[in-house]
Amino acid sequence: MHPRQAALLNRTRELSTKIAGQRQGASPVMWKYVDPDSGQEFYLTERKTSVKSPWTGKAFSAKPEKLSLTNMVKDVKEESKEVK
Repeated sequence: MHPRQAALLNRTRELSTKIAGQRQGASPVMWKYVDPDSGQEFYLTERKTSVKSPWTGKAFSAKPEKLSLTNMVKDVKEESKEVK
């Protein structure tokens, strides 16, 4: 597994534990954003209409995709399989 993927997977696990602790009894939700310049995806715990890309540093307006943590983890695992 690529080091970046391993770091992303670890971060996902940390976030899922953190969110699960905050929202007991509720299904945790993440918001998926795509950087328009680089095409890279990133996730936030809150829905925002204007966000700043962690890769380019530029702010942009976006309509995020709502994901449950289980779907997000599945996506990350699928991406790691594709890279191998």
